[in-house]
Amino acid sequence: MPKYTVESEEIVIDAPIELAWEILTDPEHYPEWNPFTPRIESDFKVGSKVELEVHLGKRIMHETELLEVFDPPNRIAWSQKKFSFGPFAGVTAFREQILTKRSETQCSYKCYDHMGGPLTPLVKRFLDRTLRDCFTSVGTGLKRFAQAKQGTSKDT
Repeated sequence: MPKYTVESEEIVIDAPIELAWEILTDPEHYPEWNPFTPRIESDFKVGSKVELEVHLGKRIMHETELLEVFDPPNRIAWSQKKFSFGPFAGVTAFREQILTKRSETQCSYKCYDHMGGPLTPLVKRFLDRTLRDCFTSVGTGLKRFAQAKQGTSKDT
C-alpha cells in the first residue's frame, strides 16, 4: 500500500514552549493566527472528535478527525480516513504537530502528515506543495502570535 509523508518547514519560535502549546490548544483564538485551520472544536481528550475548518488553497473543507495523541507541551496528533468505500479508505492520514523546547525562551514547531492508502499517490502528485505550504503557514502563524504575546515580534 502506498505511503507518503508531508512535512512542514521547521519554524523557530522566540517564545517558551508552554506559551506555544497554550496557543496551539486554545480553539477560541485559532482565527487570529491559523490561516490553514481557522476553526477547531475539540475537548482535547484522546479518542474524541476534532472538528476542523480547513482552508486548502481556495477550497474550504469541514473535516471530522479523531484525537490520537495529546502530550503537553510537545505533541498533538489526530487522524482521519478519507474517500471511504465501506470499510476501505482511499487515504488514511495521521497528522502530528510537534513542539520542541530549544531553551527556556525558544521552541520550534514542525508538522507531519503521514498518509497511506491506494489514493495516496494522487494526493502526493496534486497536493504536495499546497499541503507543505499550508502546514508551514500554521507554524509561521503560531510563531507570529506567540512572539507578539511574548513581546518578541521579530520574524527571524
